[in-house]
Amino acid sequence: MERRANLLNTPDRNPEKQTVMVDLRCCATIPSHLIVRYIADEAVLLNLLTERYYTLDSVSCSMLRQSTRCASLAQAIEALLDEYEVERERLVEDFTTFINQLCEAGLIEIVPPPPLQ
Repeated sequence: MERRANLLNTPDRNPEKQTVMVDLRCCATIPSHLIVRYIADEAVLLNLLTERYYTLDSVSCSMLRQSTRCASLAQAIEALLDEYEVERERLVEDFTTFINQLCEAGLIEIVPPPPLQ
């Protein structure tokens, strides 16, 4: 049985579902139960716990890379704004939706920001 899903552009995506706003001071990490393979400008993700795999197009792949490379999700947004010609509000909305989908699928973990000193 094939267990494959795309993120963001899935036919079962519920546009009425409200996105929870993530704290953009947090950062994202790839959990140990996830295998990520980059192929050109796309990616394939395999969740070993659910045995489900996901494909990411070039934009989603870039969002994943920036969210896990940058020190915070806010910095990831800034990097994406440099990479793509898009309005900030639209990018923040799409990015937070994507991050929430990744979290719900167990494909990233959100790490709280370090405490202020």
